[in-house]
Amino acid sequence: MEAGKLAQVLRKVALPGMLMAVLLAQGVASLRCYTCLDINGEGCTADQTKIEDCTPPRNVCLEAITVVTVDKQHLSVAKKGCDVGPQANMEHSTDSHDNSYVHLKVHACSDDLCNTLLTKESLHKPQANQTVNSSSVLDGQECYSCISTSGEQCSSKNVAVVRCPANAQICYHGSGTISLGNQHSTKLRYFMKKCSNTVCTTKSSDLVEYANLSSTGSCCQSNLCNGLVPTTTNGGLRADTYVVTTPNAGLRADTYVVPLIVAALVAITSI
Repeated sequence: MEAGKLAQVLRKVALPGMLMAVLLAQGVASLRCYTCLDINGEGCTADQTKIEDCTPPRNVCLEAITVVTVDKQHLSVAKKGCDVGPQANMEHSTDSHDNSYVHLKVHACSDDLCNTLLTKESLHKPQANQTVNSSSVLDGQECYSCISTSGEQCSSKNVAVVRCPANAQICYHGSGTISLGNQHSTKLRYFMKKCSNTVCTTKSSDLVEYANLSSTGSCCQSNLCNGLVPTTTNGGLRADTYVVTTPNAGLRADTYVVPLIVAALVAITSI
């Protein structure tokens, strides 16, 4: 076969294959998702939200909201974006029966711009069985109370003092990290103080898709004994140390590390 004719044949064979490869590549990368991160706000409002083109292997549009409540204080985190994992649509609440609870929602879908179901109305939604501020019997125990992403805001000079309900006569202090998404692309560190129930459960777990939680903490039994100053090392995601600033704190050596594995946000049962 002449060289010119051979070149023509090769072009005819190669061109359709190249076009198909381009179309397939475009199809794989064509998923588009809304993206945003909102902390203690309105839950990804229109001016916060952008559109993101998902690159492989990211195959779903994720939206997740978690709200951690201690007494009347809330820490809310909302995230939207591309992620890797199965489709999901779930809602979960955990009530630790000591004036704290967690409410979370997760939605993961595979259509363009489909992550629009979770709005600000999803935040701060109490459950029928939640017991925040529901106890009518207060005893003598007093504890510092807060939930915050700032260690300074959660120091004893800036937080509220609360009288504990009869079923929560131990003080608790701790910190942890919330990770959102299977790729764990979003990490949020939090600090917390509260009254705790008498067993002071420091190890528990709830599993949902697309979230991860790790925490460390301690309990004590005298008034206002959880007025500790957290200090961090190595960027401060996990390596927390505490300096006791109150006398006769009576700290119990209860510490915990709780991993919660979550594929398309976070449950804390004993914060």
